[in-house]
Amino acid sequence: MFMQKMNSMIHTMNRNDGTLPIFKTEAQAAALEALLLSDRPLSTREIITATGASQPTLHRELTRLVDAGLLVRTTVGRSALFAPDEANPAVAPLRTLITLSRGPQALITTALADVPGISRALIFGSFAARSTGAPGAAPDDIDLLIVGSPVRRDVYDALDPLDQALRREVNVTFLSDDRWDAAEDEIVTRILGEPRLELLP
Repeated sequence: MFMQKMNSMIHTMNRNDGTLPIFKTEAQAAALEALLLSDRPLSTREIITATGASQPTLHRELTRLVDAGLLVRTTVGRSALFAPDEANPAVAPLRTLITLSRGPQALITTALADVPGISRALIFGSFAARSTGAPGAAPDDIDLLIVGSPVRRDVYDALDPLDQALRREVNVTFLSDDRWDAAEDEIVTRILGEPRLELLP
């Protein structure tokens, strides 16, 4: 029964609408993004604000996700709250997929793709930890490491348009190739010993 519901949720779409083609609708993908990257249950109103979807559309998509066993719905007073069902083994890989396709990882990778001089870029710190399933509060910022010799102004100019979409401050750390290759460097050792999200190359 669970697999039947999951299969009914997955639907091939036209790739030109910007939605990864495993999600039935853009509203469904946006709702999953809001919920899977949140550190607490969200009300219907909060999800509407985060996704821009209409109430009827969102109600339909949330019902599908609850029926598929991906979300749990609780009631507090007159408010319905939704959260991922962490007991469902599909939730963890789905969170990774959402992060890769719609979250900061995808946006920052695209923004930096045309900046010359970057030999490596990755996200580290609390955002990377939460995105890979480590428990904790939702991070307020994103720690971004840039390795290479880009013009710093070019990096900041590429990231500036993302402020509204990311809804988080991006803290950029720059390292030269030589320093990154120095395994005894304290910063490098710390980053390599923690969860990280590789962006470039």
